[in-house]
Amino acid sequence: MNDYKVFYDDARVGHYYVFDDEVRYSAFRRDDEGYSDDQRELGLDTSYQGHEPLQLFAEMIDEAYRVPGTRRVIYQKGHLKLERTPNRTDEQFSVYRRSADEGDPDYSPLPHDAPHYEGPSTPEGMREWASWYAFNKMDDGTYEAELDVAWWWGGGHNDGGTIHREIPEEWFELPYEEFLQEVVSLAAAAHYGFTAEMLLEREGLREFFGFAEQPAADAAAITIKQMETDDEIRGRAYVHWKAWHETYPGLVNQEYLDKLTLERCIELAFKWPSNNLIAVDDGRVVGFAAYGVREDETPNMGEVFALYVLSEYHGTGVGRQLMDAALEQLGAYPRVCVWTLKDNARARRFYEKCGFQPDGTEKYSTIIDAEEIRMTLER
Repeated sequence: MNDYKVFYDDARVGHYYVFDDEVRYSAFRRDDEGYSDDQRELGLDTSYQGHEPLQLFAEMIDEAYRVPGTRRVIYQKGHLKLERTPNRTDEQFSVYRRSADEGDPDYSPLPHDAPHYEGPSTPEGMREWASWYAFNKMDDGTYEAELDVAWWWGGGHNDGGTIHREIPEEWFELPYEEFLQEVVSLAAAAHYGFTAEMLLEREGLREFFGFAEQPAADAAAITIKQMETDDEIRGRAYVHWKAWHETYPGLVNQEYLDKLTLERCIELAFKWPSNNLIAVDDGRVVGFAAYGVREDETPNMGEVFALYVLSEYHGTGVGRQLMDAALEQLGAYPRVCVWTLKDNARARRFYEKCGFQPDGTEKYSTIIDAEEIRMTLER
């Protein structure tokens, strides 16, 4: 069965089910009775079931309407969006089973229990625990965390349930250790005593999630310097071009990306060569930071205009080295800002770790067709 969540203007209005491709049995279930005139015109005001697909949705389930840049199967047509709920595959990584014996890969000597919520009607001595903790690979290439919880309330049997939580795709762009820090926040895993350090020790988990073994860059070998030579300018341009085409598909206007060729990035780098710091590893430019002041907009505030690092250097500390060096150059300013895409969660987390916070200023860029937010560092 394929289950699609149905959204209208990003508000969920129902589910569309296709039970069997041969029988073509399908159904639409409306979530509630509230609907607009526009939704009524599309037929979204009533539920449906039958042996034929609902034409409105059948026409949308086509590659022409597939949203790019995501593993999730999402179709968008005007105000209407279909998001397929992925199904589990047979690929599972078991982190913990309460019934496991010592020596089993998912055994833990820890009880992984927790005190239950204490309220006026909570039986004395009530406790809860994790029965198992695992990760599942879904049929669209995404992953979910699964944790089964049980509790004893003083009766004749245990109660409980299983928690399933999707792992956001953008987290897979993080360094593996940071990724695990985020993952344990899902499915109440931290509540039951699971930590990123425990997951880091699990052999095979890195490979299960598709993280390649990556030798860490030698931070001492990275040089941060002002950009000077023509070769360095070309190296900076390559990082600009590579980073945009790796990071922004699905986040910005694809037409803009298509026009952002390496040649165009070289042209821009030679046009504005000043106030550029570069990270150099064995003669190769692997990252850069551009900084300065917009005298016409925020004359008393420094700004980091851009900061990009080649993906193979993510998590090595190069980005932080560049940021620290740029902030040093802007030392005369008590406030420094950066602009970033509102939907670029990875960049926002990086800037937050560097001390920046959203200051409430936002703008819409018609050039890249995306919302941007300003983040500010006070010092």
